[in-house]
Formats: sequence, structure tokens, C-alpha cells
Amino acid sequence: MISTRWVSPTMRKFKPIAERTPLEKKVEQDHRTWAERLGWFVTKVMRTSTDGFPDRFYARNHDADRCPYCRRGRVVLIEWKREGESPTPIQEQRINELRQAGVEVYVVDNERDAKRILGAK
Repeated sequence: MISTRWVSPTMRKFKPIAERTPLEKKVEQDHRTWAERLGWFVTKVMRTSTDGFPDRFYARNHDADRCPYCRRGRVVLIEWKREGESPTPIQEQRINELRQAGVEVYVVDNERDAKRILGAK
């Protein structure tokens, strides 16, 4: 028997657990572990004074040493979303501001795309 979960009080429907997409948190955690094994410095951006800031900060030195300061290396910010979801308007604004400032910023809803961004083959 398939377990069910309440979806919405307005829809009054149940959705089988097997049909749900993975939680953003789970995909993000799996990717963090993978990136750290490849030498990326990874940290969650918990709170800034600016709303809409991306979820994760990734940094890596060109010679693959773990380097939180990433001198002459690469810094990537990723906003994680549940599959099929889009950033909020304030997140879109913040992402555009960061990109205009020359920061590498991505919105990702799956681990495969995130691995490609960080250079997986």
C-alpha cells in the first residue's frame, strides 16, 4: 500500500509519497557532500542583511586546494529550488544585482545541473 500525505486544505486531495519530488533540502545536502569531496569550500548562507540572497556559497582554488578565500579561483552562488519551482521576485532581483556585479550565480532544481555548473564530467 502506498502511503499518502495531505497536500492542500483547499484541494482536499492526497498525493502518493512516491509521486512527490525530492525536497530542496535533501538535494542540496547531497550536492554539498559531493562538492566537498571534490575540494570545494561550501557553506550555507544563513542570513544576510539583504533578502533574497542565494542559498549556498561555493569556492575553490584553481589547483583544487580547499580555500575559503579562493584567491585566483572560482566563487559560485547557487539558489536551490524544489524541482519546477522558480525564484521569488526578490530573489530574481538579488540574482540580477549579483550578476551585474560580475558574480557567478545560478538557480538550480536538481543535482545533475549543479554538478555540471561545478565542472563534473
